[in-house]
Amino acid sequence: MSKAKSRSLLLKIVSVLFIVYGLYFVVASVLSLVGGNIVIPGMNYLAAGAGWIGALLEFAAGYFGLRRRNRTLCTVLGIIILVLSVVTLCSTVNSSSSVWTIVSGVIPVILPLLYLYGVRKS
Repeated sequence: MSKAKSRSLLLKIVSVLFIVYGLYFVVASVLSLVGGNIVIPGMNYLAAGAGWIGALLEFAAGYFGLRRRNRTLCTVLGIIILVLSVVTLCSTVNSSSSVWTIVSGVIPVILPLLYLYGVRKS
């Protein structure tokens, strides 16, 4: 497989992950807003709303990443998602510094970095 195809494949894989991740968190945020605290326990209305906006941004980034039509829009969405995930990581580490919490907080930071790399190289 050539380098161009592998980089394009990276963007497609991360875009599909963004779409799946975004759909999951839209459903989870809506369920949390209507009182289904089973999905994300302890989430208040503001956090559910912010999660919903972040999930929609991830879904949009995944959609546009699969289409690969507008690199500038993909880059902007990737940077916004990266900033939101870094802020979330910082707040998570401040609230609980267990190893599992840090590892589970780093993974959402890695995906936008891979997405931005795929956008830049495709």
